[in-house]
Amino acid sequence: MAELNQKQIENQKEYFNKTVKSWSGTIEEFKWFVINDSVLRMGISDKSKILDVGSGTGVLYEGLRKYEVNKYTALDISEEMLKELLIKYPEAETNCKSFDEKITLPYQNYTHIVIFNSIPHFEKLDVLFDNAVRHLSTSGKLIIAQVKTRQKIKAHHKKIGFDLGREPIPLDETLIKYTEKFGMKLIEIKDDEYFYFSCEKISSK
Repeated sequence: MAELNQKQIENQKEYFNKTVKSWSGTIEEFKWFVINDSVLRMGISDKSKILDVGSGTGVLYEGLRKYEVNKYTALDISEEMLKELLIKYPEAETNCKSFDEKITLPYQNYTHIVIFNSIPHFEKLDVLFDNAVRHLSTSGKLIIAQVKTRQKIKAHHKKIGFDLGREPIPLDETLIKYTEKFGMKLIEIKDDEYFYFSCEKISSK
């Protein structure tokens, strides 16, 4: 799978549009484990309404399909990624927008907003949480999951000589700060086999 370098991170849309094929290969065994384990933690059912933020070519959707969820929307900054997703999953709904900018989507009552394996690409956590709380139903969950732990992703970045200039995965205290700022309730933070964070919208704000 292709990696970002320092110049490429500055124009993520162009980068992902150009490298789409390298992101749509076979799902590695451990990533498949993380997808399935994360989906179990989310409490997905056939009533769930999912916004998959930074969906790429639909790796998370593969783990959701067996639940026959009520609604699924793939959101990504790259139109080429979404085109590739639709080749594999023509039934999916897609929207080409950045969650790093304040947006208003046509649907605003999701039960789950999931950022799977893409949190290092989001710089503006205040915007991310604001977008999430405005598009979640009451008791809806924001989930951030990453295949690599904090330590492993930082070690990987060091190995390839890449520096974001910030934490690739936000620290616990940072995530807790934004959870509280936006009136949400922390559910879980784990950082052992892989990284997983979830919080819940507790009001109609």
